[in-house]
Amino acid sequence: MTKTSRYFFLLLVVLLTSCDEQDMKPIARLFSNDKANKIVVMLDSNGITASLSKTKDLYTVSVPSESSMKARALLSDFNFYFEREDLTSLLESKFASLSKLEAIKGNLLESKEISNKINTIPGVFNADVVIVGDKAKRISILVMSNADLEEDVKSSIESFLKGLVFEEDTLSVNYIVKTYKSDKE
Repeated sequence: MTKTSRYFFLLLVVLLTSCDEQDMKPIARLFSNDKANKIVVMLDSNGITASLSKTKDLYTVSVPSESSMKARALLSDFNFYFEREDLTSLLESKFASLSKLEAIKGNLLESKEISNKINTIPGVFNADVVIVGDKAKRISILVMSNADLEEDVKSSIESFLKGLVFEEDTLSVNYIVKTYKSDKE
């Protein structure tokens, strides 16, 4: 291959690749590489081509424009668009007391830590954790998966959580299994 033909071939590859990327539409921006990879795998198993890109601290999942609504429906079923209470708006509130803000901030950080630990368990697709209260906290956890979790996985999650809560706290763990028929089947 001559030098000119190599450049032509390289230019052709770049053009084809860039044309393919223009048709992609971002559907999710996440801080977690693990969740972004799980989304890409879930979309692929449902016949939707997805790409993953990273910019600064965000991972962006993109799909072809014609598949964006189906992909968004799948993500909303797994609760990926759930908005948590914004600490900034609480800080701007003139009625918020400093102790209440500290309790809310502590609960948000604790819920994020628990969620991150549960999300690393194989088979868990997404875990949402909500913690409310100051002394006697109510801890609600929703664990979502693509298939039934083994009983030993469920018991290890619950024993892990029982090690984190105090006697006066209330803990509830719910498991949801979302299954989809793949277009590939």
